[in-house]
Amino acid sequence: MNPSFDGIKSSTHLYKALIIDDERPARQAVSALGKWAELGIDFPLEAAEGKTGLEIMKNHKPDIVLVDMRMPVMGGLEFIKAASAEFPNSKYVIISGYSDFEYARTAIKYNVADYLLKPVIEEELDNVLRQVVQGLDSERLSLQYSPVAHIARMLSADPESSRCGSIYYGIAAIYLVNQFREEKEKKFDFSQKASEISRLVLKCWDDRSCCLAIAENDRQLLLAVKVPAAAGDRVPSEDRLRADAARQVEKVVEALRTDYGVYTIASVGSFHPKIEAVFESYRAAMELLNNINLLDNSRSVFTAADTNDMPKWLSVLGKKELFTRAFDQKNLKSARDIVEQYFSSIKKHGYVSREDLIRITLEFMTVFREIAVEKGVMEVKRIIPQAGDRNIFSGCFKTEDFGGFIHSVFKALVESTSNPQTCSIHNIIIEIKEYIDNNYSEEINLTTFSSRYHMTREYLSKQFKEQFGLGIYEYVLKLRMTIAAKYLEDLNIKVQEVAQRVGYADNNYFSRAFKTFYGVSPKEYRGRN
Repeated sequence: MNPSFDGIKSSTHLYKALIIDDERPARQAVSALGKWAELGIDFPLEAAEGKTGLEIMKNHKPDIVLVDMRMPVMGGLEFIKAASAEFPNSKYVIISGYSDFEYARTAIKYNVADYLLKPVIEEELDNVLRQVVQGLDSERLSLQYSPVAHIARMLSADPESSRCGSIYYGIAAIYLVNQFREEKEKKFDFSQKASEISRLVLKCWDDRSCCLAIAENDRQLLLAVKVPAAAGDRVPSEDRLRADAARQVEKVVEALRTDYGVYTIASVGSFHPKIEAVFESYRAAMELLNNINLLDNSRSVFTAADTNDMPKWLSVLGKKELFTRAFDQKNLKSARDIVEQYFSSIKKHGYVSREDLIRITLEFMTVFREIAVEKGVMEVKRIIPQAGDRNIFSGCFKTEDFGGFIHSVFKALVESTSNPQTCSIHNIIIEIKEYIDNNYSEEINLTTFSSRYHMTREYLSKQFKEQFGLGIYEYVLKLRMTIAAKYLEDLNIKVQEVAQRVGYADNNYFSRAFKTFYGVSPKEYRGRN
């Protein structure tokens, strides 16, 4: 039985929008200009100020909120701060008559998706709404087919889940920070070692509870923890469940370090008696992972985050002049030095979380965007990620990762003006696709492309998806499965040989991948043709 999960809406469901502005003509203008029905959005609700807007959000839970900055009673930033805490999945767009960096800088902290300046222009509104809707579509699609959804379905299908007595479910997230022992120059990859990791987890886990290991991607492993309790037992406390799980996760972390030479960091989410609540546990684990102190080397498994005690937000705006000079001089070394000095000053405070690093990096992007606009760079949107796009940081965890990403964007910005024919990201993506098309049977690793082109894996994958509609790994999978299906039409080629021809050394792994893609096994596919 597949459970019906809260928060996953039907693909035909219209999105809801809310416009908050104290000027009625401004609200009416945005309502009239927006292509709401075309984009699958209900005609927007309206509010004249922030407090009323919050009440509407509680009753209607809009997906998209367009909010003016200058309003009486409750201003835009005050509203966004309150609303984003209670409704973190909604997308917020600032509408303002003031091109004020401080607003942009502060709003970044609250996951603002984009900005519009008054008077709102129809084309700009359309572009912003389309990007926001695309983001919402992508999030909901990924949620339906995410490893967490897969975990929930597997747990739901377990007959033990329907037996008498209480069962508590929780998620632990293990993140690969770095690899300190190279093995034949190959990077460690959770997704490529699924069966090995499952055996390792089973070896580390005690028999009082159960654990299912699923790789979310190449750097992140999810552990679904199931703690059964006999009927009549006292309800275990949240702290105890988390602490018990943390002790066992610590064993897994240590085994990964000993057996594979990798350093990982982990967090344990909340525990609930309902299977569908694993989504909430996952969100809790990821929020914890994003807010722990990365400078604290005394532990590797966290069940609670420290308080961020940074005395004040270090100004990125003050670096604009330095970056402008480096841009004009095409001095990449100078730009790298600015970034490294900035992160060195942050480390002196003794506390920085991943969430801090994301916000800081987005501030750098705001500065770069201003420089690009002033200098007439043509491909600003292609080179510099949008303010609300946090998915590009999925592979960044250390200050060095974020510093490298910032430098790669600045480098792309400089190169876009020096030799657009050879250095544009468009040509790089075409080159990557051609390589994959000619080498699909070989190991395709994003890290290889990242090193070759000096850009983060996530940035390259995002650009690839924008150009071809699929991420790099998704494209590789589709290409391999399409070619495998053609091979299977030839009855003289064994299934194992087909697997090897399309890059799978493990026949069982190929069969599982093929069935997931086509809905039938290779033998069943061959039998029906």
